[in-house]
Amino acid sequence: MKGDELQTLLQHETPLMQALADGESILGSQAIIALNLADYSFPHWAAEDQLKEVEEIMRRAFKKDRQLKRVSLLPLSELSETEKMLLQQRELLPPLPPGSAKRGLILLDQCQLFLGIINGEEHLLVERFISYGLGRSLTSALWAARAIQAELADHLHVCLAWDEEFQFLMADPLKSGDGLSVACWMNLPALVQTGELENVQELVSEAKLQMRPAFGVPEEAMPDVFRIDQPAGEPFSLSEFFPVLRKLGRKLGSMENQKRKKMLTQKRLGAAWENRLSEALELVRKGTPISEKDLPGMLSLLRLGVTTQKLHVNCPSDCAKTHLARAHAATQSSYIMYSAAEDGLPADADARRGEVLRRLVTEQLQINDF
Repeated sequence: MKGDELQTLLQHETPLMQALADGESILGSQAIIALNLADYSFPHWAAEDQLKEVEEIMRRAFKKDRQLKRVSLLPLSELSETEKMLLQQRELLPPLPPGSAKRGLILLDQCQLFLGIINGEEHLLVERFISYGLGRSLTSALWAARAIQAELADHLHVCLAWDEEFQFLMADPLKSGDGLSVACWMNLPALVQTGELENVQELVSEAKLQMRPAFGVPEEAMPDVFRIDQPAGEPFSLSEFFPVLRKLGRKLGSMENQKRKKMLTQKRLGAAWENRLSEALELVRKGTPISEKDLPGMLSLLRLGVTTQKLHVNCPSDCAKTHLARAHAATQSSYIMYSAAEDGLPADADARRGEVLRRLVTEQLQINDF
């Protein structure tokens, strides 16, 4: 296999899932560094020898960087398509451009602080996830990214791609800026279950930001975990974008927490989602096959029930939330493909999904009544 780090990432909770197990509406922040070197073609245009040279330059720089020298570098060519998909769906690997497997390295850290890729869409992409309260988390993520960026610039000993208008020049000039960006992660099950997600999307749109489901969830499904960041295809100033993201994150977190309280105190709101939860539990207890589209809504109902203590679980609350967080990974199609035939579950993805959730409810959470 590819090493202890990859096995750790595939088999254990990611930082995002660890934060999700806390049950809070604000999960954390992700800082992203994207850099290119001057006089080197963008990866999708570069010749093999140029890609290899960029790779060696980055290797040397990493050895000198205090924060990145312990990061392991795994050749992309050693990963199967299923492993790539699994890492991407668990938010551990950015989307890979076509043909990137011919060269390129994935950055892996056993502490799961730094992840990214060399020679993906840019010469270097580094992501760091920080999972505590939004204001502090965003600021910490940004300063950490700036520190890494400054150190790398000192150690590269070559010029970073620079343009007077676009600053660090990306493959797509419209995504340019200073090579840094940040995003926040939100957990909004109450707003999803009360049908208010459209209001959330309008607020995000009004702030000129974008929101997408986490964990590779299909667009038409009912997810409750989202990433919010700068709009794609639009120039942005980090100094302008950063406070807008922080303000929006706080507002959405407040809306979610207020709605959770109302669902527990108002009979009309409470009855509506409790009925859905009861129906979902009945399907899960029977081990009914569950489609990839229906899965996010099912997990959202279960998570909201545990978080609000409406569901009575015969295990510690923290343990219950951790089991629910793990279910995100264990029920994804990529994980089912990866672990096929390991535990005797049915090979059919929908059937395996239903069986995983049945075990979650009856054996791990031990939900007996509702």
